[in-house]
Amino acid sequence: MPTVNLKNLEMLNILVDGECEFGCNQENYTTFWKRMAGCGPSVVATLCGYHRWRHETAPRPFDDWLELMDDVWDDVTPTMQGLPSTRHLTERIEQYLTRRHPELTYASLDIPAERAERPTFEDFREFIVRALENDRPVAFLTLDNAGVVTLDDWHWTVIVGIDYGDDHTQIVDYNCGLVFDVPLDVWYERMERGGGVVQLTVNN
Repeated sequence: MPTVNLKNLEMLNILVDGECEFGCNQENYTTFWKRMAGCGPSVVATLCGYHRWRHETAPRPFDDWLELMDDVWDDVTPTMQGLPSTRHLTERIEQYLTRRHPELTYASLDIPAERAERPTFEDFREFIVRALENDRPVAFLTLDNAGVVTLDDWHWTVIVGIDYGDDHTQIVDYNCGLVFDVPLDVWYERMERGGGVVQLTVNN
């Protein structure tokens, strides 16, 4: 049963008011609208922050992460419906990377609502496994939680680990500063509105 995790998960431990949060939390934005709609930008900040700081030996202070979250928001700005597709997110990621990280690009995989249009589950899982093997967190969109209580509707989270075998696939998912184990295979089989995954990659 292979297990793959990011190599320096401690770098995503963020101390907020004496409590440890895991990855960027939209609740830490300083305005009401950003807290309400900020799952996409906070997830992108987690991906970019990990790329920037993953080789450091101590976690960055909260103020550094909050500054990064605000900087990402300037380009990865949600609509009134949030960022409800991989296309919505990647169009804005491209703007941010051009401004701040020209050494990076992105790769995405859309999971349509229509079953006949979806990639196979094996291809979906392989996208995540290969990203984590290359030490890249994965942004994960769930437009419905498919009855998985550790997921939310219309929401972006961050995949930081995966454990899988012939009869199960479970991810480690950072969601608004908390960590959850999520049965990815159950979500894929039951969901009705779709979702997708996005990773950052280094330009060749």
